[in-house]
This record gives sequence, C-alpha cells and structure tokens, in this order.
Amino acid sequence: MRIIGIRHRIKKTAEGEARPTQVVILENGETRSLQLETETDELDFVLDRFPVNFRKVEEGDELSTFCTHHVQWRKLKKEENYEELPASLIRKDGKTYELATYVPAAYDGLKPGDNISMILGGSGDNLAFALARRGQEIDAKVFRIPPFVLKGKRVEKKEDGDAELLANLFSSEKSLFYEVGPRDLDLIWLRECLRNRVDAMKARMACGQRLRTHLIGTIFCSPEGKFPEGDLEKASDEAKANDKIFAALSSEEAKRERDLEKACDALNVYRVIFEPIEGCGPKIASRIIGAVIDIRRFETKAKLRAFCGVHVLEDGRFPRRRNNEVANWNGDCRQALFLLGDQFNRRPNSEWGQRLLAAKAKYRLAHPEPIVSDDKLTFLYRRLEVFFRRHGVTIQPDEFKIVSIDGLYAWFRACVTEMEEETRDNLSREIIEWEEKIEKAQVSERTVKIFTAGHLHKMAIWYTIGKFVENLFNTWWKLEAETETTK
Repeated sequence: MRIIGIRHRIKKTAEGEARPTQVVILENGETRSLQLETETDELDFVLDRFPVNFRKVEEGDELSTFCTHHVQWRKLKKEENYEELPASLIRKDGKTYELATYVPAAYDGLKPGDNISMILGGSGDNLAFALARRGQEIDAKVFRIPPFVLKGKRVEKKEDGDAELLANLFSSEKSLFYEVGPRDLDLIWLRECLRNRVDAMKARMACGQRLRTHLIGTIFCSPEGKFPEGDLEKASDEAKANDKIFAALSSEEAKRERDLEKACDALNVYRVIFEPIEGCGPKIASRIIGAVIDIRRFETKAKLRAFCGVHVLEDGRFPRRRNNEVANWNGDCRQALFLLGDQFNRRPNSEWGQRLLAAKAKYRLAHPEPIVSDDKLTFLYRRLEVFFRRHGVTIQPDEFKIVSIDGLYAWFRACVTEMEEETRDNLSREIIEWEEKIEKAQVSERTVKIFTAGHLHKMAIWYTIGKFVENLFNTWWKLEAETETTK
C-alpha cells in the first residue's frame, strides 16, 4: 500500500515564477518525489500515465501508442533530409519538420490501493475531486486534513515540506484526516457551478455594456446627423433583444443558474441550514458555501468570522478596506452576507428579521441621540467605548459633550470610576495607556456625526450578520458530527 502526500499549488505566480504541485510517495520504507508542473501533468497523474522516465525513440516505435504531449521532438537541422528518416517518426510543424527523439519509458500516478493525503480546501479542490472520482473506480482513497491541524504539526512553520509531512502524518496519525466522500464531491461541484454561473453572468453583462456603448457611439457620431427620437435606454434594450450573441450568453447564464440550483439541492448543508432561512436562496447560499467549502477548515467561531470579514479588530473597529492595512477576509463571502443582511431587513417578521430589529432597539437604547464631535476625538471615543463595554461600563457621553479633549477626558474618568475595583486594578496598565493617548490627542477641526439612524442601522446589520455566522458555525459543525455518526 502506497501513501501519497500532495501539496497542490497554483502553477505560476503573478511574476511568472514556476510553482509545481509537489508529490511525495511512501512505499516499502522508501520515499520519492514528483513535480507536477502543469494541470496536464496533474491529469496524467490521476490517470496513472505521468511519465517519470524517458528513453530514446527506436525505429520500430509506434508513436500512436503514446500520448501526443508525452513525445519529445526536435527540429531537423538544415543538413538533415527528412525523406531519409523513418516517416513514422517525422511530423511537419508549419514550414519546418521535426523528429521524435524521446518517449516515456515508465509511468506513475494513482494506482489501486493508494491512499492520498491532501489539505482540506484551497486550490487543490479540483485535483482532490478528480483523484477521489478516479479512486472510486480503482479502489483508491483520498483523505484531507484541516489546515489549522497541519499548521500545528509543522516543525519549522514552513510550507515547503508539506507534501512529505502529509504523507508521514497519514502514516502515523490517520485519525487527523477526513476521507473524501460523495458529500465532499458535491461541495466541490457546487463551487465549480458557482464559478461557471458568475463567469456567465459577467460575460452577459460585458456584452450588454458593449452593445450599449456601441449604440450610443453610433447615434452621437452619425455622419448624417439624424438623431432618433426616444429613450436611449429603451433603444439599448431593443439592441440587446435583437443581438444573437447577447441572447446566447443570456441562455448560457440561465443554464448555469439551473446547474447551480441542482448543485445546492444535492447538498445536505443547504437543505438543512440555508433553505429554511427566509430570503436565502441558492444565489446567496452558494456564495457562502462556496467560500467556506467545508466547516472543518475552521477551528473556532472567531476564525470563521474573521474569514467572512464580520469580526472586530483588536482596537474595536469594524473591518473594512483601509490604506496600509491587510484585508485578509474573503470578499465574495462578505458581500454575500451583506446581501443576506439586506434580506433580513426586508423581512422583519422572519426569525433573523426579528433579531435585526432587536439589535436596532439595543443600539438606539445605548445611543439615544447622535453625537457631533471632532473626527479624531470621535475615533478615540469609539475605541474607548468598546473597551469599557467589554468590562460592563455603559455611561452615556451626552452630559460630557466630547467636543473637546477635556470633555473626552472627563467622560473617560467617569467610566473608570464606574468600573468595579477589582476590574480597575487588573486593567490599571491599559487605563494608563488610554490616559496617555487622550493627553496626546489633537483635534482636527473637522466634525463628524455618529450614531444617526443610518449609522445605527448599519451597526445592527453587521451585528446580526456576525451572530448569523456564529450560528452557522454551530449548526454546520453539528451537521458534520451527525453525518460522521451515520457512516
């Protein structure tokens, strides 16, 4: 029985650096490595036809018995006459002739009884799908390990040796891995259907925009100067309706949407968790599922929230794209969650609509009146507010009028006094640091208004979405546990 560790990688970086997929094979106490430089090499490995050794072509060789891309050729030199060489070993490439020089002498790849170990999720999903699907035919199995588990097992905290580490871990601690089954294949297929649907949608939109731009240019730049009457938008819609390419792209998008709906219906996680939620159909749910892929990739709720971009930063701020800051969350997932939050708002009588209304009421109670203050003082106040709320202090700033540093400092001291004595003692160092920040603060003379109705609405939306992600973590993990027990 062979144990194979695979570290999948994107084949080239933006700078053109080669990054082949790394394969390590453990067999009879020996270890050997392979480099899969292209997707074609990966497919050859799946089909057990990846060349690992070559030999010179002999005159009696039948090149038709070899895969075309496995045969190595060289251009004939000027002094070489192709008519004097075996015709079966010659091919014409444009205006030049080439001679077959090398063909495979030995192959390697997925064989019966093999156990493949890979990382759960990431860029290797398609390869894992192909290996598992082929494994069903030849009695080979694919296992995957959550990234956070593999990270904890790395000795030097580097990914370069992951392929060998995966093989050794499977050999010694097989319980850390999950076998890839039909449910995992359905999840990967959903992601592929989602990608196809998004690509089709973008192509249809690009075609529509191109038609509209062409129509406007034709009308405004008409040599005859005859400008038609009527609405340009209506004329644009008519142009789209009569365009065969646009019609074909619209038809393709509709087909991709049907494929996506079928892929969602095949998933237990969609039927059990997402489908019962009012306002959460296949288009939104598939984007969330397609981003998360497998809940077993995430060890805690906090890590899932950070991945979705609905966490809170260390300084109490809500994450968004800022200059000189890394936005390391999944943008597609965050956008899908925002659309879901909008559906909650449109359905106030639903379960999550009620939770959203409750969050709004809580924020209105905490901030009954908008605050107008200097933007730098407001920024500092909001960070302090998070700090104090974590420790049970909720003094309203209204009476202190934090339009000046003195007013902010007075509110700060009042909050410190309100703290329990034990809490204040434990946080004495942090309190001193905050006090120093207030003393060093400078006003910008630019005022901002916070805690308005719109501001509180956004706060409630993101708060509710954060709670939804936590609930998703719990219910999805519970579903996984139930699935494991029924196997």
